[in-house]
Amino acid sequence: MRVVLDTGILIAALITKDTPPDRIYQAWRKRRFELVTSQWQLDEFRRVSRYPKLRKYLQPIDAGNLVNGLRHQAYVREWVEKKIRRHLARSSKRQGFGWKRWSRRWLYDTLGLFDAYRVSYRSALPKARPAHEVS
Repeated sequence: MRVVLDTGILIAALITKDTPPDRIYQAWRKRRFELVTSQWQLDEFRRVSRYPKLRKYLQPIDAGNLVNGLRHQAYVREWVEKKIRRHLARSSKRQGFGWKRWSRRWLYDTLGLFDAYRVSYRSALPKARPAHEVS
């Protein structure tokens, strides 16, 4: 399931715990749904989270984690689209990326491009142990 949230909901989720916005945020962190966003919304969130009124309630690390998680998810998708467009353009001996020629919907529907990219966070790996000295 894909969900679009208002910037105010995202801010409220980071400020207050155990509220409906926080529950939605925690569900996204547990990958129960995909959060759809845009670069415009990420810029707005970054700008709003720096307001002096919100600084005493909002932890910068929490805001940074939210923005980075969304940005990585969006970056992977755009990177794959760009590579596919470049390949299509070169194979048909055209210049550029074909932004006007091939729509995003065409890439996913006609080509069957995979669009469920997720950023996974690995838990701490065990530390490497030093090798024993050989006498």
